[in-house]
Amino acid sequence: MLRISATLLCCALSALCAVEHPTPWGKPSSGGTAAKAPAKPGEAAKGPVALTQAADGTWRLTRGGKPYDIRGVGGSAQPDLAKASGANSIRTWGSDAAPRLLPEANRLGMTVTVGFWLSHNAGDYTNEGYKKRMRDEVTRTVTAYAKDPAVLMWALGNETTSGADTDDAWKFIGELAVLVKQLDPGHPVMTVQAHPGSATLDRMVKHAPAVDVIGVNSYGGLQSWPGLLQRSTFKGPYVVTEWGPNGHWEVAKTTWGAPIEQTSTEKAKMYGERYDFIVSLKPRCLGSYVFLWGQKQERTPTWYSMFVETASTVGLKGEATSMVEAMATKWSGTKPANSAPLIGSFKVAGKEVRELRTGKAFTASIDAVDPDKDALTWTFEVMLEATQLGNGGSHENRPGHVDNVVTSKGSEATVNVTKPGNYRLFAYVLDGKGMVATANLPFQVQ
Repeated sequence: MLRISATLLCCALSALCAVEHPTPWGKPSSGGTAAKAPAKPGEAAKGPVALTQAADGTWRLTRGGKPYDIRGVGGSAQPDLAKASGANSIRTWGSDAAPRLLPEANRLGMTVTVGFWLSHNAGDYTNEGYKKRMRDEVTRTVTAYAKDPAVLMWALGNETTSGADTDDAWKFIGELAVLVKQLDPGHPVMTVQAHPGSATLDRMVKHAPAVDVIGVNSYGGLQSWPGLLQRSTFKGPYVVTEWGPNGHWEVAKTTWGAPIEQTSTEKAKMYGERYDFIVSLKPRCLGSYVFLWGQKQERTPTWYSMFVETASTVGLKGEATSMVEAMATKWSGTKPANSAPLIGSFKVAGKEVRELRTGKAFTASIDAVDPDKDALTWTFEVMLEATQLGNGGSHENRPGHVDNVVTSKGSEATVNVTKPGNYRLFAYVLDGKGMVATANLPFQVQ
């Protein structure tokens, strides 16, 4: 899903890590030693990484001679909290992130799948200048970090087939895979694609046979993907390299076409169920990287974000959502000491609503409870509906905040927007201990 230049991505991830966030368990993300997560396969293992196939055809990833199940995060915000939650690996989309993330991973005893951003423009794969630049980048990066203990795999591209599912593109990916193996025979090579079908996988087998592992990015369609794999000629292992809530292209829409987002409580349930499904795919599935361990604007500031933004307008400081709690529970086998609030649906005039058309002021309420009985604080914000829309995760500007249109008391907000247009009312429920629940209501003023 994430299609953004490597430079922009790495800048964004650097900004995420530079902000000190409240941490609901473990040590602060700004330094120190994270709380120790329960031991899992490969947790403390260091040393050579190997991908082997047993006589019965099953695949195994090992590190330092011990089985290594990938419990990964996509995104590099709060690495200490990721470790404390039971994660053991970080995925990058571009190689520019390696100089910063590899030392962090070594400090924490984690690993990194180091990505190389490849073009989605089919024409670039017949451009000798572009191909030389990528050969040079791969050579420079792999040579520099092949012996770094934190390197787990090399990943060539992210969703290149969204614009370049061509023989030339696949041949170049195959060429780069051979180059990586010549420079570093000690780490597997992967390419990452969006829910690739059997025809795409067959092209990979034909033109890029040196690729060891396929990375699959899949959201609402995740459960259907293993069937596509079975119908292909690819017989190797795979990693679920992006997964999370239902994508904005997979959900119901309002009558004016705005996608309807799940609440954080609904998403957390889905994260838990999908993680269990991924685990059931072992041993051919080597593990996964959950999306997004951080915050980004994509249709809304909360859709894929496992943390909220830092925004003084609504008193947010990068708190963690219940999706973080869900993953910590699954990874570590232990429920964190502090839980996120559980949030319901918006109600207007006593009835649950998922969208609203109005020509006048309205009062909306949204119930929430805290499993730990912490005192809760509600905060509300009205934003314009996003109109500057990215493609497949590319950069979007945050929609405009609408000033002086909300008055609130507890769980109720009265909204008075007079200018016709499309908007969203966001609700954030904070427990004061680093956790938050989120929901939003699309509304149209006529």
